[in-house]
Amino acid sequence: MDKVQEINTDTTWVEEKGVDTPSVDHPDTNLTPEERAEKDRQLLRKLDLRLIPWLCLIYLLSFLDRTNIGNAKIAGLQKDLKMTNGQWNASLAIFFVSYSLFEPASNILLKKFRPSVYIPTMQGL
Repeated sequence: MDKVQEINTDTTWVEEKGVDTPSVDHPDTNLTPEERAEKDRQLLRKLDLRLIPWLCLIYLLSFLDRTNIGNAKIAGLQKDLKMTNGQWNASLAIFFVSYSLFEPASNILLKKFRPSVYIPTMQGL
């Protein structure tokens, strides 16, 4: 009986100090550190298998989009727009610098606001 009271008193002290104690409901409570590490590896593997193919596809499409401007020049866009080489290079520099500046800012805003709010707002601008 005294041991039960000691445990309750000790738990009360831990709760008063604000120290987090492992929850009984948590699925990893009874696992050893090695088992937790294995579960973490399994989770990361599962995430990698689901995310990496999509991220590779997005990267490929982004790369193709940026290389299309070179193909457009070869196809005669520069002549159609009556641009000199200097004007063409200036337009590319403006495009890539602005792209490099606004893409990270856009990603930060997208994380801050929901996509259902952010995307219509960008389309409205």
